[in-house]
Amino acid sequence: MFAIAVLAPYLTLLAVSVSRSWGLAFWQNLTLQHYRFVLFEYDVTRRAIRQQLCCWPAAAATLTRRCSAASSAGSICVRRCADARLLDYASLIPLGLPGIVVAVALIQFWLRMPVPIYGTLLIILLAYTGRYVPLAVRSANAAFRQIDPALEESARITGAGWLRTFGAVTLPLARPGLFAGWLLVFVPAIQELSASILLFSSQSITLAVAVYNLYETGALEPVAALAIVTMVIITVAIALATRLGRGGPRSPRVDGAGVAQ
Repeated sequence: MFAIAVLAPYLTLLAVSVSRSWGLAFWQNLTLQHYRFVLFEYDVTRRAIRQQLCCWPAAAATLTRRCSAASSAGSICVRRCADARLLDYASLIPLGLPGIVVAVALIQFWLRMPVPIYGTLLIILLAYTGRYVPLAVRSANAAFRQIDPALEESARITGAGWLRTFGAVTLPLARPGLFAGWLLVFVPAIQELSASILLFSSQSITLAVAVYNLYETGALEPVAALAIVTMVIITVAIALATRLGRGGPRSPRVDGAGVAQ
């Protein structure tokens, strides 16, 4: 099933990207000119790659901060509030909205505001945040639920305030879950098309829109090359996030006398 549904299509995509013209003799048609075209010659794709690579660190930081704030508030409410389920359900509402609906809503709202953000990367970032923050919130919520409340209570008993307890105990233990939430947001957001197609401009084009524009021109080989480039960017981001999220707090070592070190 993996070979048919995943491996074969991606290998075909790779083969198309290195062929001068797909459908002719494969081994006599090998070339890297399509990668040179999308990376160095075609201004639209170069601008899209540059903008998204410069924009995503800020987007990741924004989403991570929002995820941490919402999850910390959610963890408190889950333990102390009787109506915590209502907040849980409310956090899932944006996930059920189609991207095109989010885009139309943002356009109608910001066109009436005195702040001119339509056509900029900021309105696209707002659309991605509105659509995908529920994924990060749910992932982080699960991470916070797995932390034993006794650990926080122990820190509070020894004199630590709530903020110090959250920063020194709760947040380090939840860090793998927060990185998992970051990945759940990053991967679909970098390839999101339904909202981006209505919100982009010549100065704020995204990779998904660039792929769509090339496809509309019938240039299948450059489309395949840009799709492979997008896949490589996502793979590198997943590898880096996995490596950073793997360094969670280590369990204390116990010596022969039963004393924790």
